[in-house]
Amino acid sequence: MRKRTFAPKTPQSPLISIGRAVGVFGLRGALKVNPNTDFRSRFDPGTRVVIAGSQRTIVSAQWHKNQARIRLSGVETVEHAERLVGQELFADEQFVPELGEGEYRVSDLIGARVVTDEGKTLGVLDEVISGPANDVFRVGEYLIPVVDTFVLNVDVPHKTITVRVIRGMAGLGAKNRKR
Repeated sequence: MRKRTFAPKTPQSPLISIGRAVGVFGLRGALKVNPNTDFRSRFDPGTRVVIAGSQRTIVSAQWHKNQARIRLSGVETVEHAERLVGQELFADEQFVPELGEGEYRVSDLIGARVVTDEGKTLGVLDEVISGPANDVFRVGEYLIPVVDTFVLNVDVPHKTITVRVIRGMAGLGAKNRKR
Protein backbone atom coordinates (compact mmCIF):
# COMPACT_ATOMS: atom_id res chain seq x y z
CA MET A 1 0.00 0.00 0.00
CA ARG A 2 1.49 3.35 -1.03
CA LYS A 3 1.50 6.13 1.52
CA ARG A 4 0.93 9.34 -0.38
CA THR A 5 2.62 12.60 0.50
CA PHE A 6 1.69 16.05 -0.64
CA ALA A 7 2.95 19.48 -1.51
CA PRO A 8 4.97 21.33 1.09
CA LYS A 9 3.66 24.46 2.79
CA THR A 10 5.98 27.43 2.71
CA PRO A 11 6.78 28.61 6.23
CA GLN A 12 6.30 32.33 5.42
CA SER A 13 2.82 32.27 3.94
CA PRO A 14 -0.51 30.46 3.70
CA LEU A 15 0.51 29.24 0.25
CA ILE A 16 1.61 25.72 -0.60
CA SER A 17 3.83 24.70 -3.47
CA ILE A 18 1.95 22.69 -6.10
CA GLY A 19 4.60 22.38 -8.81
CA ARG A 20 7.46 23.88 -10.78
CA ALA A 21 7.42 25.30 -14.31
CA VAL A 22 9.98 23.25 -16.26
CA GLY A 23 9.43 24.39 -19.83
CA VAL A 24 7.31 26.12 -22.41
CA PHE A 25 4.73 24.34 -24.56
CA GLY A 26 3.49 25.71 -27.88
CA LEU A 27 3.56 29.25 -29.20
CA ARG A 28 0.90 30.85 -26.99
CA GLY A 29 2.80 30.89 -23.69
CA ALA A 30 1.70 27.62 -22.12
CA LEU A 31 3.91 26.16 -19.40
CA LYS A 32 4.95 22.58 -18.69
CA VAL A 33 4.63 21.99 -14.95
CA ASN A 34 5.97 19.10 -12.91
CA PRO A 35 3.42 18.82 -10.08
CA ASN A 36 4.46 18.05 -6.54
CA THR A 37 0.93 17.26 -5.42
CA ASP A 38 -1.22 14.20 -5.87
CA PHE A 39 -4.28 16.36 -6.54
CA ARG A 40 -4.64 17.04 -10.26
CA SER A 41 -7.57 19.32 -9.43
CA ARG A 42 -5.01 21.88 -8.27
CA PHE A 43 -4.48 22.62 -11.98
CA ASP A 44 -8.15 22.93 -13.00
CA PRO A 45 -9.08 25.99 -15.10
CA GLY A 46 -10.17 28.84 -12.84
CA THR A 47 -7.72 27.94 -10.08
CA ARG A 48 -5.77 30.93 -8.78
CA VAL A 49 -2.04 30.41 -8.38
CA VAL A 50 0.98 32.54 -7.55
CA ILE A 51 4.09 32.32 -9.71
CA ALA A 52 7.12 34.61 -9.57
CA GLY A 53 5.28 36.77 -7.03
CA SER A 54 2.26 37.42 -9.28
CA GLN A 55 -1.23 36.03 -8.90
CA ARG A 56 -2.55 34.35 -12.04
CA THR A 57 -5.53 32.22 -12.98
CA ILE A 58 -5.19 28.91 -14.79
CA VAL A 59 -7.00 29.47 -18.11
CA SER A 60 -6.58 25.97 -19.50
CA ALA A 61 -4.88 22.75 -18.52
CA GLN A 62 -3.99 19.49 -20.23
CA TRP A 63 -2.13 16.50 -18.92
CA HIS A 64 0.62 14.64 -20.73
CA LYS A 65 1.68 11.61 -18.71
CA ASN A 66 2.34 13.10 -15.25
CA GLN A 67 3.00 16.64 -16.43
CA ALA A 68 0.51 19.52 -16.47
CA ARG A 69 0.51 21.87 -19.43
CA ILE A 70 -1.19 25.06 -18.36
CA ARG A 71 -1.99 28.49 -19.73
CA LEU A 72 -2.06 31.33 -17.22
CA SER A 73 -3.91 34.63 -17.37
CA GLY A 74 -1.59 37.42 -18.47
CA VAL A 75 0.95 35.06 -20.02
CA GLU A 76 0.30 35.30 -23.75
CA THR A 77 3.72 34.86 -25.36
CA VAL A 78 6.49 32.29 -25.43
CA GLU A 79 8.92 34.96 -24.23
CA HIS A 80 6.84 35.71 -21.14
CA ALA A 81 6.41 32.00 -20.40
CA GLU A 82 10.17 31.43 -20.76
CA ARG A 83 10.79 33.96 -17.96
CA LEU A 84 8.66 31.77 -15.67
CA VAL A 85 10.54 28.52 -16.33
CA GLY A 86 12.15 27.33 -13.10
CA GLN A 87 9.62 29.16 -10.92
CA GLU A 88 7.44 27.39 -8.37
CA LEU A 89 3.65 27.61 -8.50
CA PHE A 90 1.80 28.15 -5.24
CA ALA A 91 -1.86 27.75 -4.31
CA ASP A 92 -3.84 28.92 -1.29
CA GLU A 93 -3.49 26.52 1.63
CA GLN A 94 -7.14 26.91 2.63
CA PHE A 95 -8.19 24.91 -0.43
CA VAL A 96 -6.13 21.86 0.50
CA PRO A 97 -8.24 18.73 -0.07
CA GLU A 98 -9.02 16.50 2.90
CA LEU A 99 -6.42 13.83 3.51
CA GLY A 100 -7.34 10.17 3.83
CA GLU A 101 -5.95 7.54 6.16
CA GLY A 102 -2.19 7.18 5.66
CA GLU A 103 -1.90 10.44 3.70
CA TYR A 104 0.33 13.27 4.92
CA ARG A 105 1.53 16.68 3.82
CA VAL A 106 5.28 16.84 3.24
CA SER A 107 5.37 20.05 5.29
CA ASP A 108 3.97 18.13 8.28
CA LEU A 109 6.71 15.51 7.96
CA ILE A 110 9.90 17.46 7.16
CA GLY A 111 11.94 17.85 10.34
CA ALA A 112 10.19 14.95 12.08
CA ARG A 113 12.38 12.78 14.29
CA VAL A 114 12.94 9.38 12.67
CA VAL A 115 13.52 6.39 14.96
CA THR A 116 13.92 2.69 14.27
CA ASP A 117 11.62 0.01 15.61
CA GLU A 118 14.50 -0.81 17.99
CA GLY A 119 14.48 2.75 19.43
CA LYS A 120 17.61 4.11 17.70
CA THR A 121 17.31 7.71 16.47
CA LEU A 122 18.37 7.99 12.81
CA GLY A 123 17.96 11.76 12.60
CA VAL A 124 15.31 14.05 11.14
CA LEU A 125 13.46 13.73 7.87
CA ASP A 126 15.37 15.93 5.40
CA GLU A 127 13.46 15.33 2.19
CA VAL A 128 10.66 13.36 0.61
CA ILE A 129 11.66 12.18 -2.87
CA SER A 130 8.73 11.47 -5.16
CA GLY A 131 9.09 8.22 -7.07
CA PRO A 132 7.01 6.40 -9.67
CA ALA A 133 6.06 3.50 -7.39
CA ASN A 134 6.36 5.15 -3.97
CA ASP A 135 7.93 8.10 -2.25
CA VAL A 136 11.27 7.79 -0.45
CA PHE A 137 12.29 9.45 2.83
CA ARG A 138 15.83 10.84 3.02
CA VAL A 139 17.10 10.90 6.59
CA GLY A 140 20.75 11.92 6.55
CA GLU A 141 22.52 9.07 4.77
CA TYR A 142 19.45 6.80 4.78
CA LEU A 143 16.97 6.36 1.92
CA ILE A 144 13.80 4.69 3.19
CA PRO A 145 11.00 3.63 0.80
CA VAL A 146 7.62 4.90 2.00
CA VAL A 147 5.90 1.52 2.13
CA ASP A 148 4.30 -0.32 5.05
CA THR A 149 7.25 -2.73 5.29
CA PHE A 150 9.65 0.08 6.25
CA VAL A 151 7.49 2.96 7.54
CA LEU A 152 5.78 1.51 10.57
CA ASN A 153 4.19 4.57 12.15
CA VAL A 154 3.79 8.27 11.40
CA ASP A 155 2.85 10.40 14.41
CA VAL A 156 2.25 13.88 13.00
CA PRO A 157 1.27 15.59 16.30
CA HIS A 158 4.52 14.39 17.94
CA LYS A 159 6.57 14.79 14.71
CA THR A 160 7.92 11.23 15.00
CA ILE A 161 8.27 8.57 12.30
CA THR A 162 9.08 4.96 13.21
CA VAL A 163 10.85 2.92 10.54
CA ARG A 164 12.41 -0.49 9.98
CA VAL A 165 15.91 -0.24 8.54
CA ILE A 166 17.59 -3.03 6.62
CA ARG A 167 21.16 -3.40 5.42
CA GLY A 168 21.79 -1.30 2.35
CA MET A 169 19.63 1.68 3.30
CA ALA A 170 22.51 3.55 4.96
CA GLY A 171 24.91 5.53 2.79
CA LEU A 172 22.54 6.03 -0.12
CA GLY A 173 21.16 9.41 0.95
CA ALA A 174 24.57 11.07 1.16
CA LYS A 175 25.43 10.51 -2.50
CA ASN A 176 21.90 11.32 -3.75
CA ARG A 177 21.59 14.61 -1.85
CA LYS A 178 20.55 17.61 -3.94
CA ARG A 179 23.19 20.32 -4.06
